Amino acid sequence: MTTYPSLRVAFIDEVEEPRKDRSKKIEKVYYSALVKATLAKADDSAEPVQSLDQVIYRIKLPGPAILGEGKPENQNHAIIFTRGEGLQTIDMNQEHYMEEA
Repeated sequence: MTTYPSLRVAFIDEVEEPRKDRSKKIEKVYYSALVKATLAKADDSAEPVQSLDQVIYRIKLPGPAILGEGKPENQNHAIIFTRGEGLQTIDMNQEHYMEEA
């Protein structure tokens, strides 16, 4: 991601958090997150060093986002980050069939 600084990646983050009521139960909370790579300079060098990805937006989802067919729902959660920009979705299992291109 550091090669292309304008690249942003959206993903579903699953976090375990304590419940807001007084019970000591832990619940799974889902967030739609948008991240980008950040560069931080090392103290002893002028060379940039990659640090952790920087979270740009983090939006709490009402529940698990992937229900039924996983692919369309996984892409739908990222739509909120794409207004006014180009959008490209890529299937991980493309297998390079020409009739699908």
